[in-house]
Amino acid sequence: LGGQQLRLLTNRSSSTAATLKLDMTSLSDRDDLKRIAIYPACSRGMCLGCPMTGPRSRQDRLGVERSRDIDLADEKGHDRTALVERIASERPVTARDLFDELQDRLQLEWICGPRGDDTPALSPLDLTERPAAAGFLNLIHPNRVQVVGGEESAYLAGLDADTLAATVEQMFAQRPLAILFGDALDVPGPVRDRADGGPTALIRSRLRSHELVSYLDYHIARSLARRVTLHGVFMEMFTIGVLITGDPASGKSELALELLTRGHRLVADDAPEFSQISPEIIEGSCPEILQDCLEVRGLGILNIRAMFGDSAIKRSKYLRLIVHLKRMSAEQISGMDRLSGAHADRDVLSVSIPQVTVPVAPGRNLAVLVES
Repeated sequence: LGGQQLRLLTNRSSSTAATLKLDMTSLSDRDDLKRIAIYPACSRGMCLGCPMTGPRSRQDRLGVERSRDIDLADEKGHDRTALVERIASERPVTARDLFDELQDRLQLEWICGPRGDDTPALSPLDLTERPAAAGFLNLIHPNRVQVVGGEESAYLAGLDADTLAATVEQMFAQRPLAILFGDALDVPGPVRDRADGGPTALIRSRLRSHELVSYLDYHIARSLARRVTLHGVFMEMFTIGVLITGDPASGKSELALELLTRGHRLVADDAPEFSQISPEIIEGSCPEILQDCLEVRGLGILNIRAMFGDSAIKRSKYLRLIVHLKRMSAEQISGMDRLSGAHADRDVLSVSIPQVTVPVAPGRNLAVLVES
């Protein structure tokens, strides 16, 4: 394939495509080809899904994969409104991921860590099995992220040389993701020597150890939460998170644009990501590479923040309602139940979300219907 032009589907429709000349020597194996997706140029004037420039962060990489999943559904003729669930093994979290994402927030200092491909990673299974994802130093049931505070440091300092060496070996025997020293504590020499060049990262923070445990536990749970991508436009309407779905060209984006002029707010267009943050709550957000953008047929990609201001954009919202747009003839509309309407429930990550089907036909004011 070297030197050829590969025609790749975009995340919009099978009729829209982007052509990119690829240097195939930059791709390590054939699996990389499965993860390439081309996003239309946004207001930044560049394509962040391009394998040459590459996604800038782990969130961007996940955004590229989400686009790929929707494209594959198009190619196979599947319903684009179907769920695209992220597989657990596709979203591992490494010590470097945690450090990059939390370095400023937790005042982290990287001391040493893995240098090769043999790097431990956290998966969603770690949230349901012992040991815990993050916690204070535990040698009986080791946590995946071991946090060393004042008490743990004092315990290590009180051991004789032989016992300390055996304890340090026990700390690293289960290949924890990272060992994190809080309270700006000095790292004992035997711990530093054992971690150097090994698979376990050694990190230090100036924050108190209990703050580190609380925040790490929360962050890891959010990062590894079950996720799906739904095709549609996710908006905040009257403080309620509403997902507008429907077949291609059913008017979702035009309806979203009309709702924006009425003071409602955009969360994500085309590929909003939803995660289960609690047993009964689904939170929706926008992939970073689609932030602020709304694609309207005939107008292209609009920068909503530039057009309507910062208040027109909502970072995330809980999903409370799904509005499904369905094209119907006059005979079909007249045959609908006029008293109860077309109400149903849709399962999203094992949570039941109310869904209302709104008929699409000439002359109907969809913005007023959806607001009602």
